[in-house]
Amino acid sequence: MTDDRHPARVDDTLQLQSSAPSVRVPSPLELSFAPVVSELAVVRDALRDWLAHTAVGPDQSGDIVLAVSEACSNSIEHAGHADGDRIHLRSMIARNDVIITVRDTGSWKPPVHQPKAFRGQGITMMRALMDVVRITPGSSGTLVEMQSTIRL
Repeated sequence: MTDDRHPARVDDTLQLQSSAPSVRVPSPLELSFAPVVSELAVVRDALRDWLAHTAVGPDQSGDIVLAVSEACSNSIEHAGHADGDRIHLRSMIARNDVIITVRDTGSWKPPVHQPKAFRGQGITMMRALMDVVRITPGSSGTLVEMQSTIRL
């Protein structure tokens, strides 16, 4: 029984539950694009918009977009694409992680470390920005898998 002097505990519980932050999990983002530099801005914008619908904060979002842009740039520059080839990007939320894959159909070239060079640092940068980076070259192309745990 409740009266004005003793409000129901249920109301307190509902209020606490409704004020708790919710983790937003949008549908996966799937893009397929031509291996040309002009597509990078479109990819970055689409990924940034998708991340805005998740619990990822702006700083982490910037790190993820930069790492993915680098992976896509590497694919465009190094994969030796034939006419009609596409690069495929998939981004999803699994548990507390953003998981992104970039797949192409070209052949992978191992990184060459060039001290004091302005080039050749992209994979190192990707690894610094993401929690996990795996690069799997194969006969049908290269797969880059990246993971970043959402910082709440």
